[in-house]
Amino acid sequence: MFRCFNLLLLLFCQVYHSDEISVKTGEELKMSVLVSNADKVKTNSSGEWKEVWTRDHGVQSDRMNDDNDGNLTIKSFLDSDAGTYRVLDTEGEILITVTASGTESPETHKNDTGQHKNWIVSVVVCLVILVVAVIVISVIIWRRQHRDHTQVQENTENTQELEKL
Repeated sequence: MFRCFNLLLLLFCQVYHSDEISVKTGEELKMSVLVSNADKVKTNSSGEWKEVWTRDHGVQSDRMNDDNDGNLTIKSFLDSDAGTYRVLDTEGEILITVTASGTESPETHKNDTGQHKNWIVSVVVCLVILVVAVIVISVIIWRRQHRDHTQVQENTENTQELEKL
């Protein structure tokens, strides 16, 4: 009976939990992964596996927190945080696997809209400046042409008066 219990316990330990989480960029991600037999948490979000938490030293980043309730929290999720997080025991066996992916937050969409509005404002300002420049140049050209025409008329009138004398 005792051997059967040990075998069941061994099988239970070999089965690990796997989960997928989707979080909005900029929001907090709380993962309940710091179980009693967890020794370290690793992630491959940068392309290679690196430790982000160890039982002896806690979190390895100032963007993360761990608490007494077994939660590992990323304060403000970034696209670069997306990836797989593995919780390992002291023997390096995987206890929990969490795959975290980021989604666009409403704030990000608002920023895109704001950038779009800024682009439109810039184009409108440039067009207004262009129209004003065309008007100013047109007025200058018209005045010069009109001044030349007025001077020709005055010269013609002066010449006619001189001829009369």
